[in-house]
Amino acid sequence: MGYFLKGVLGLSLFLVSWRAFSQVEISEETNYFDVSGGSKSAVVRSLTEARKMIPGQTEDYDARTNWDVQWNFSTVRNGDTCKIDQLNITAKIRVFLPQWIDQPNDGSAVEWWLHYVDLLRKHEAQHVKITREGVQQIYEGLSKLAPMPCEGVAAAINAKGQLGLDTIATNNLTLDEVTNHGISK
Repeated sequence: MGYFLKGVLGLSLFLVSWRAFSQVEISEETNYFDVSGGSKSAVVRSLTEARKMIPGQTEDYDARTNWDVQWNFSTVRNGDTCKIDQLNITAKIRVFLPQWIDQPNDGSAVEWWLHYVDLLRKHEAQHVKITREGVQQIYEGLSKLAPMPCEGVAAAINAKGQLGLDTIATNNLTLDEVTNHGISK
C-alpha cells in the first residue's frame, strides 16, 4: 500500500512540474437584491427600482450576469522563437437575481413570481455556461499556440485571448437576442 501511494505522489509531482502554474480558475457567486410588495404590480414597481443597483446595469433587465476574465503568462525562448511556458486564467462570474422578501398569501402573485424567477435563473445559468465554456476555449487556444517569433509574442497572445473574450460577449448577446433576455426560453 505504501508503494502505491508513493507512485501516485510521484506521478502527481511529475504532472505539477510539467506546467507548474498553468491553470484555469473560475469562481461564481450569486448575489440577491431585495424586492418587496404585497401584489404583483407592487413587486414589479419595486423590481424596476431595485434593478438599477445591479453593478454594470445599463438597461432595464431584472437579472444580470457579469464576468471578468484575466490571464497572465510567461514564455520560454528557444533561439528566435518563444512559446507559452506558464498560463493562468482567472474568471469571476457574478449573477444578480431578485428575491421577494415579503411574499403575501396571494397565490396568483406568488405563482407568477416563482415562474418568473425560474425563467431568470435558467437564463442567467445559460450566461454562466457560455462564459465558462468560453474561458475554457481561451485556455485551450492559448495553450496550443505554436512557437512564434519572440518579438511581438505578448501582443499575439493577448490578441488571441481578446478574440476569446469577444466570442464570449457575442455568444451572450446572441443568447439575449434569441431568447428575448430569457422571456422566450
